[in-house]
Amino acid sequence: NKDITLTVNRGEVLTLLGENGAGKSTLMKVLSGSYSHKEYEGEIWINGKREEFSCISDAERCGIEMVYQELNMILVSSVAENLYVGNLPGNGAFVDWKKLYADTRKILESVDMGHIDPRTPAGMLNSGQLQMLAIMRAVLKKPKIIVLDEPTAMLDPNGRKDVIRAARALNDVENVTIILITHYMEEVIYADRVFVMDEGKVVMQGTPREIFSQVER
Repeated sequence: NKDITLTVNRGEVLTLLGENGAGKSTLMKVLSGSYSHKEYEGEIWINGKREEFSCISDAERCGIEMVYQELNMILVSSVAENLYVGNLPGNGAFVDWKKLYADTRKILESVDMGHIDPRTPAGMLNSGQLQMLAIMRAVLKKPKIIVLDEPTAMLDPNGRKDVIRAARALNDVENVTIILITHYMEEVIYADRVFVMDEGKVVMQGTPREIFSQVER
């Protein structure tokens, strides 16, 4: 990344578009705390306050969640357990399984996955459903910003559409700021603004209409 200034407004969907190796994921790993503030030059400001992240948990405390392309799921555990991992309802060592499954069922229904039994092992889901599960797990943490790192890279065209539509719906309902990293141009139409990156620099920015009107570039 070289001399990048990126401003994201509350409640918008912003897309980082570019080829593999353009620097998109690197930039977002800075924002999400994957890189310590000691490893780069530059500053992060949130709501008028400068923040320094030494690790991912620092960014999470500021309301930033990143969903990576490489999904981190416990495939032998249930959909419900994966969704609420680390935050299972209950008291002490006892899990309230009835509440867990009921809450999970409501969430699945909200993203058109109500046909899936919450007790189903995560390993039985397809790639698109696993990606949706990862996004919903991030949403349950009530973040201010969700970064989606090429969430549709391993999906077929229909799966890509489902994931992007769901992300936009989450933005509409929860007003969560979404930063989508992608190299699929058709996914840009769901964004409020687009930043095009190439060789570590932002080379174009604007609304989807403004970007695509510059056909030669």
